[in-house]
Amino acid sequence: MSLEPRAAYTPDELARLYPPSLRLQQVQVLMRHGERTPVVNRFAASTGLPEFWPYCSQASRMVSAVLDPSSGSWTTLDWRRRLETFAADSQTPTLGTTMTTTTPNGSLDNMCELGQLTDKGRATATALGQRLRRLYVDQLGFLSETLAATNHMYLRSTPMPRALESMQQALHGLYPPDTRAADLAPPIIHTRHWADDTLLPNTANCKRFNAMMRAFGRRAAERWDDSPEMDRINAKLRKYMPPAATTDPKIADPAAKNARIGVASHPALVGVLDSIAATDAHDGSATKLPKEFYDSQLRADSIKIVVDEWFAGFRESAEYRTLGIGGLLADMTERMVDSAEGLAAPSSQHTPLQFGLSGCHDTTLAATAAFKSIVDRITPTDWKAQCGANLDKPALPSKPEPAGY
Repeated sequence: MSLEPRAAYTPDELARLYPPSLRLQQVQVLMRHGERTPVVNRFAASTGLPEFWPYCSQASRMVSAVLDPSSGSWTTLDWRRRLETFAADSQTPTLGTTMTTTTPNGSLDNMCELGQLTDKGRATATALGQRLRRLYVDQLGFLSETLAATNHMYLRSTPMPRALESMQQALHGLYPPDTRAADLAPPIIHTRHWADDTLLPNTANCKRFNAMMRAFGRRAAERWDDSPEMDRINAKLRKYMPPAATTDPKIADPAAKNARIGVASHPALVGVLDSIAATDAHDGSATKLPKEFYDSQLRADSIKIVVDEWFAGFRESAEYRTLGIGGLLADMTERMVDSAEGLAAPSSQHTPLQFGLSGCHDTTLAATAAFKSIVDRITPTDWKAQCGANLDKPALPSKPEPAGY
């Protein structure tokens, strides 16, 4: 889904946000990746939506590092990636898809993989970097105009390629090539193994959090699957769903032969919304769904339900907040403390962190946005230990535990 950013800060707004009595000491930016293709191929049979989209020109500009074992030297190999696909009625692989001959920018060399950052996503991520440059370089003078070193920066991404590439695009917008020193060393970009990553709520490797999230998901299904909101969604989109496992022959409505959309249907409502957002974010007519998918009331109902499914836990459970996003806030708080201590000891050889940029996901931003003033209350002392604790306790709180926002 594309976000239309607000206008740049006016001088009056800057004066209020950055009063002269205060000194800006550190900036940490959490950024969601740019526009991407759907993570799963949905609605191909019912709407003709192609599985692979021609919006990733990176495919014709691939570069790999190659080792010469005999000399120990490294060179780069430029190459083009072409996706081999299979037609529905054949097991013979074909290059590209039929869409490559029907779209203006169709090419065998720009086909996207599922969940891949598109050219538009790269452009919007770059625009974010340009916006950061205007604010922190041009307006506030917080960052230097030319990048001569990166030891004052902390660059990080989740292991997901679209998050890493979006962060790199934003860095490109913040410091374009003509603003980098000729002898600038390659910047260090930090990543973590999935088991240790805190840049997004870690459902895969935090057992307790996973159990709690599934419990909130079940509650959302009970709350919404038979609701008027879900009925409205099904009235418009059920006809595009795959066949139901069982059907009632007494029901005359043809759409009833298709699976009913729900919180845990296949595809689930969150997946339906993912396809809607991805297709709406890109302009190509060949990658659009039927107009019913873009109905404003349907979008509002879908977002309402999916937000409750995915984020009610952050509103209602202190433990959920701690396990879901507390580890990231602990990381950020520690960097703030390190920066303050570095400035307090100017004789130290340690360069205080001035600017952080992390490529992450919408679940990261939604979980952190509410906690600006309560970092200490949900920062875990040992995130990994707490993830393995309380596994025998009920996943839902006995009563809501407000976050204070």
